[in-house]
Amino acid sequence: MTLKLLEAAVDALKDYISDTITAKITALNTEYEDSLLTEFKACYIGNVPDAFPELPSLAFQGDGFTPLSQNKSTLELDNDIYIWVYVGDQESETRFRKLCRYARAILELLNEGEATCGYPHFISGKVQFTDTLSRSGDFLQAVMIPVRLTKAEDY
Repeated sequence: MTLKLLEAAVDALKDYISDTITAKITALNTEYEDSLLTEFKACYIGNVPDAFPELPSLAFQGDGFTPLSQNKSTLELDNDIYIWVYVGDQESETRFRKLCRYARAILELLNEGEATCGYPHFISGKVQFTDTLSRSGDFLQAVMIPVRLTKAEDY
């Protein structure tokens, strides 16, 4: 195997979340007895969008990796990734509830799917909400979830 590093970690996380989020959204809408959450319209890889994104959307931003141990055949490392969820709504309460529920969905999926994703992981810091941005009647806000995925890779 060759080193794939952060690229493979981002891809694995994105694939796992993308494959499982629809069922989680359905479950949360059933639990809350509403249809506040909808399927994501876009998924961005590598960085956060630099233009107003489609809403709701996900972004997987690789922030770097830290080698933990190394020998002639293996490199163990931590991959730092931010998962961003973008929503839009004119009502601040609705926007807040969407962000909270999408964050919950992702945290639950991370907890349930560590073996499926292929990487041991943990939430590596504060889950943060951004300020609200607006553009001609659209209101955008995001929640950022920092995740660290650990893996030993072969040279």
